[in-house]
Amino acid sequence: CIWAAFLFSLLTVYTVFSWLPAMLASQGLDLVAASNGLTCYNLGGVVGVLLCGGLIARFGSRVPMLIACLGGAASVWILSLTPVGSQGDHPALFVGFTAHGFFVNAVQTSAFALAAHLYPAKVRATGVAFAYTFGRIGPLVSAFTGAMLIQAGRTTYLDSLALSMLATFVALALIRNHIPQSSRFLNSL
Repeated sequence: CIWAAFLFSLLTVYTVFSWLPAMLASQGLDLVAASNGLTCYNLGGVVGVLLCGGLIARFGSRVPMLIACLGGAASVWILSLTPVGSQGDHPALFVGFTAHGFFVNAVQTSAFALAAHLYPAKVRATGVAFAYTFGRIGPLVSAFTGAMLIQAGRTTYLDSLALSMLATFVALALIRNHIPQSSRFLNSL
């Protein structure tokens, strides 16, 4: 399941990294506005990673990671309702991609900590490396499917991101041995 979580979260990340500017340009945005969407995604990702790491340290990994998966799916479904045009600023669009980057990057980066927790010390490096290597199938799939998704339209592109995050949710939900809540936090209650 951790391998599947890596695959689908990396599929989402690379579908955005590789294809978001092209998708936004196909919707009539100029190249600067399309690139700003990717910048917002990355800025949201930085904040998401830091916040999710803190939440995992306090509350364990299951709930923060599952909520982030659902947030990643919900954020792109909301984005599909946001109008895009060639005129003016697009603050709602940029806020949406910031939110999506926040949730997706929180999940993807936290998957490394979860994988390290899941594998015993004797095989930890190998286990995490195999999970990440298997996950790299996601970027390969993205490279082949991105153009087709853009041709199918913005809604299809965004729906594919949401479905990928839901697949990540299922994979993470099936993992029984998540990082536990910090005993230091429990003792402070």
